[in-house]
Amino acid sequence: MALCDEQGPNLTLPELRRVVLLASDTVGGEHVGVQEYGTSMSNAHPGSMKDFMFKQIEQWVSVDDVLNPQFTLRRHANAHEFDQQRPFRRRRNETKAKRHYMLSLFHCFGLVMGFLASFWYGSSVIVPSDYFNAKIGVDYMVQENATVILAVPTMYIAEMEVVAQTGHRPHRLRTGIVSGSTISPSLVKQVQQCMGVGKFLIAYGMTETSPLTFITGLEDSDEKGPTTVGRVMPHPTAKVIDTNGNTLRRGERGELCASGYALQKGYWKSPSQTREVMKRDENGILERSAGSTGVVEVFLNPAVPGGTKVLGRLG
Repeated sequence: MALCDEQGPNLTLPELRRVVLLASDTVGGEHVGVQEYGTSMSNAHPGSMKDFMFKQIEQWVSVDDVLNPQFTLRRHANAHEFDQQRPFRRRRNETKAKRHYMLSLFHCFGLVMGFLASFWYGSSVIVPSDYFNAKIGVDYMVQENATVILAVPTMYIAEMEVVAQTGHRPHRLRTGIVSGSTISPSLVKQVQQCMGVGKFLIAYGMTETSPLTFITGLEDSDEKGPTTVGRVMPHPTAKVIDTNGNTLRRGERGELCASGYALQKGYWKSPSQTREVMKRDENGILERSAGSTGVVEVFLNPAVPGGTKVLGRLG
């Protein structure tokens, strides 16, 4: 919050006028207004928008407009197209699902896979808190009879600790979705035993190709599923190449390249970095590769048909 304590207009962010705090920290600044979230909401006034106002907004927004200018240039169409192509879209009872998550909505995991996917299918959404709190999360899983949980591995660990300490155990969780980092088969089994999760979907993507490039399926076995990040999503494409750009065979390790509708437009105000990692292959297809900044080392797992395993970073 150093920006708020400066005694003059901040040269880095000259347009910054107000900061809304989720926490109750006491900070202040002469040129930047600081307000707690509760105060900000209490000052809001109820109202409604007429249909013609929504139509005006629709005319202003294009599918190619920038969705997230903070780092990468995403398009509004990316999120919409993804939610129509989810591999678990085949489940006909998604309208009865109750999705529980405590993920940041400024990140694609919470926003697209959590909120927008639920909105698209008419699922209920359970967001217990505006920050992660394992105790609150478990309480609401039980109270609201959550059926689907989205979390990163460390969140599952914290929630299992709460269950072990309190004995307050969810009873209706049928699906767990995990992303953000790899999850071990042993941790998957622990979560299934402790929290009663029936099946896990394990996802992998990069910010530049978000939200996902790979995901496992509900039909994958508990033994083989956690050892991979699954198959390529419908419509995105991926390949593994060597240092010369040649496509490798199944079981060989190399650099992961991804392309398709999920690919970003580029890095915000950084054409040089965009050119470094986004290149066209011999067929003219634009794809994301890590270039000299380090690449993801993967191999197509020969033991799992269509399975891909991410090993780490090279270079």
